[in-house]
Amino acid sequence: MTADRIRVAVVGTGRWAQVAHIPGWQRDPRAEVVALADVDEAALAATAAKFAVGRTTTDYRELLGDPGIDVVDVVTGNRPHFQVSWDALSAGQHVLCEKPVHMDYRKTRQAAELAASRGLRTKLGFTFRYAPAIRYAKELINSGFVGEPYIFNGYEQNSQWIDPATPLRQFDPDADPAQVAVSSIEGYGAPIIDIMHWWLDRPLTAVVGTMRNFVPERVVRDTGKMTRANIDDGDMWIAEFGPDVLASIQSSYVTVGNYPGIEARIYGSSGWWTSSASARRSGRRPRAPSSSSSRRSRPGSSRPAATPASRGTTCSTPTWSATSPVRSSTPGGSARATSPRARWCRRPSTRSRRPTGLAPG
Repeated sequence: MTADRIRVAVVGTGRWAQVAHIPGWQRDPRAEVVALADVDEAALAATAAKFAVGRTTTDYRELLGDPGIDVVDVVTGNRPHFQVSWDALSAGQHVLCEKPVHMDYRKTRQAAELAASRGLRTKLGFTFRYAPAIRYAKELINSGFVGEPYIFNGYEQNSQWIDPATPLRQFDPDADPAQVAVSSIEGYGAPIIDIMHWWLDRPLTAVVGTMRNFVPERVVRDTGKMTRANIDDGDMWIAEFGPDVLASIQSSYVTVGNYPGIEARIYGSSGWWTSSASARRSGRRPRAPSSSSSRRSRPGSSRPAATPASRGTTCSTPTWSATSPVRSSTPGGSARATSPRARWCRRPSTRSRRPTGLAPG
């Protein structure tokens, strides 16, 4: 690591590396992409030319232990994630890895323990955590805005694979076709699970859920053929965080709506908050998100100040997040609040008044 820059080697030069990881590193003046690795020579050469990266290799192991590389960024397909990460950590390099690290959580914990024992830093690609509305909500939760948390609801709404002809990128040809394979909850449910743990900030004590395969046959990208794919297209989970907090998670590849998008809701003793980060779609036709700014609260108000809707910079699709609501008075004197991507409500301070629900304005 130089005095002013982190030197990064990106392993994997597929679409996600090209639209998110490599440009993300290159936008930050504190980082420099110094090497690329991929087993596909043509993709490797094209990506190196596109992003002006001079060093390339088809064997990532040539980059391990190199004193000129501080971080190994793992953006391969799912299967190599663990081995590449483990090898980089063993060589003394920090690791950013796309999800999942491994299908067996115990292996992931082993990698975390290896990193800790060597004083290395690791990170997963949970980009939605950095959406402005999600971060602002966390600040409010920490400040006591919702009071004691009671309930969390999380949704990863996605209709990306509702059409069987859409090529399935991650597919295990050796999987048992009689058993539903983890898919949606792993690939797209993981970010909302991350937000659930981050917002609630307490140990998960119990969980139960179910998975369903709604689209039995799909085109597999690697073969171009329609194939039986008994994967988790949709799932629902209920969790307990100790005796006082309940949570639910829903993820799906076949939920008509956002593409892809998350929505996080938290309800507590003093109020509630809803945040979402997505590229909004309605039905089958795209709907462009509003780029208008939210109004600021009145001077002297104790309500959270509104800020302009912000466009995310780390996702492959536009991420629009409002960090606070628009508030106005209703004829009855109660408050209502809406914004393009965030809504909230506080319980009235006087006992004689009942909590007021919110509705789009």
